[in-house]
This record gives sequence, structure tokens and C-alpha cells, in this order.
Amino acid sequence: MESTIMALPILPGKMEAVKAMFKTIRDEKMKENERVDKIAGVEKEQDFVQSTPMGDMLYMYIESKDIQKTLAAFGSLAASKDPYAVWFDEELKKNTGVDISQPPTVAPPENVLSYHKSFL
Repeated sequence: MESTIMALPILPGKMEAVKAMFKTIRDEKMKENERVDKIAGVEKEQDFVQSTPMGDMLYMYIESKDIQKTLAAFGSLAASKDPYAVWFDEELKKNTGVDISQPPTVAPPENVLSYHKSFL
């Protein structure tokens, strides 16, 4: 299994809107989220928000069998006319300024330490 995390800055004053976006996913759009994650090959997803001295941040953690394929699928879905993907991309853009339908302009995060305790 491969994993990655995306750290996205939340635009000033948009923390509550980001929380509301994920509440909408949990309460109303989970089936659509699961469908899109399945298409993209996501095995696990965790999303976090954090207030920092440098501003509010959204962290999106994803696990899949082929992370590059998964990230490419997200870009393709966001550029498609899929109603959920379009909604998610618009909400993300409105609250973070990041357009996931466009290739990233920065290098992917570098994993500098991994630890997993195996239970026997």
C-alpha cells in the first residue's frame, strides 16, 4: 500500500466553510464520496484541519495500491462533469484556492519516516 498527504492552506476566514464542506460529505454525500474514491482506487482517506501560526491548514491523507494512478484519477475526475467531483473541486477551490483538476506545481511530499506497529 502506498500513501501520500496533501497539505492545503485554508484561505483566511474559510475554516468554518471547510468544516461545513466535510460535514456535508459525512451527512449527505458519503455515497458519492465513496464512489469517487473507489474509481480513483482509494483504500483509506483521512482529512484533518489545523490552525497554525502560519494560518489554517487542511491535510488530506490517502492510501492506495498505486498513489500516482490515484492522484491522476482525482485530477481527471475533477476535470470531468461528474456532479460530485465538480462540487468537491469547486468547494476546495473556493476555500483553499487549490484546483485539483490542474497538475500540482510543487513536488509531492517526501516521506521521511514511517512507523507501523504490527500486531501478531
